[in-house]
Amino acid sequence: MPNPIVYYEIGLADSLGKPILLFKQGDDTRKAEFGRTQYYEYDITDLAAGCSMLSDALTTWAADKDHLPFGSKALVDRG
Repeated sequence: MPNPIVYYEIGLADSLGKPILLFKQGDDTRKAEFGRTQYYEYDITDLAAGCSMLSDALTTWAADKDHLPFGSKALVDRG
């Protein structure tokens, strides 16, 4: 069942110009379009791989110079 609060939060972040990262279970068949927003799919039976993917995605995102105003520099400096 779709969660309307999530849609509200995504819309609010988009309208404020904030970057959005969406993660969903790979077997989730719900469809939604959020324009330029990229989905990262994980397998609930392999959470270690999902954790690694999340860490890689956040590190890559934080390294983008356009994201520095969002306080992401600390993610890159911890590397």
